[in-house]
Amino acid sequence: MSTYRQMAETHPNTVRSLYSFDQGAEAVRRTRRILDRIERRVETPHGFYDPHGFMLANIIRSEQVAKAKQIIRRISDKIKRRDAALTVAEIAARMDEGN
Repeated sequence: MSTYRQMAETHPNTVRSLYSFDQGAEAVRRTRRILDRIERRVETPHGFYDPHGFMLANIIRSEQVAKAKQIIRRISDKIKRRDAALTVAEIAARMDEGN
């Protein structure tokens, strides 16, 4: 029997907490893949030599951060809806498959 399945029998809340970390990591990975496809990388110019470019790069970066927060929130909601009906035993089995 696996470690997570044993833990699910004795400490179900711990397994749920560990799985929530896995859900968060999955949301971050999916968000990074999406952002890599739709966003361009912006090099931040030196503020002394190019103050306008520095300000523009910071504006673009703040827009990208806002977009990333929106994407990760939507993905997290989808993951939570997907996994809402899972039992502790099913969560433990999924975690064993992932490790």
